[in-house]
Amino acid sequence: MENTIAKQNRIMRYTKLLFLAESDREKRELLTQVFTAAKDTRDEYIAKMRELQGKDID
Repeated sequence: MENTIAKQNRIMRYTKLLFLAESDREKRELLTQVFTAAKDTRDEYIAKMRELQGKDID
């Protein structure tokens, strides 16, 4: 779980840095989409793992 979350956090962090460095509006919009997708995926992954922690998985 931590490895996947760490990767998604890294994507979000790098995307923020690129967003701040970029002046082109279209590229900034694309970077915003990348950031949002990484955040949504991370949040969904965390929720699913929490759900599965309560179940006995064989």
